[in-house]
Amino acid sequence: MQFSVGVKSNPPEFARGTFQCRVGDEGLELNRRKKTLFVLPVGSPAEYLGSNKLRVECEGNELTLTVTKFGSYQNALAADLASYLRGEAAAPHAADYRLPWYCYVLSALPLGIPIITVGGAIPGAVGFGLAAGCMAIAQQD
Repeated sequence: MQFSVGVKSNPPEFARGTFQCRVGDEGLELNRRKKTLFVLPVGSPAEYLGSNKLRVECEGNELTLTVTKFGSYQNALAADLASYLRGEAAAPHAADYRLPWYCYVLSALPLGIPIITVGGAIPGAVGFGLAAGCMAIAQQD
């Protein structure tokens, strides 16, 4: 399973920015430009911080990871990643966090606003903004 994570570290110069994350049998790999920069092995001290964030220790530094996987329950994925890294659970699989099809349909309904109001910049902006907001809400647990 692959997804993106936002990384902040303490100290800040250790790691910062967006990384591609891959869950493997040995743990979590953080990649940038197809190059593995960090490997967080199973058994690492990890803590779920709530929402879609978790804290992990890597090479004596503290990393805060923010999970961003479109079309997935991000909060549940972050909680299960923390459990997996502590060695308390099996590796998470993408199918377990995928949104059901009807969430996409319901999130797209506000896109009908510009159609019903016969177009225009303001109804278009409202429709697209509401659709994005609905999708963000649907990804919450």
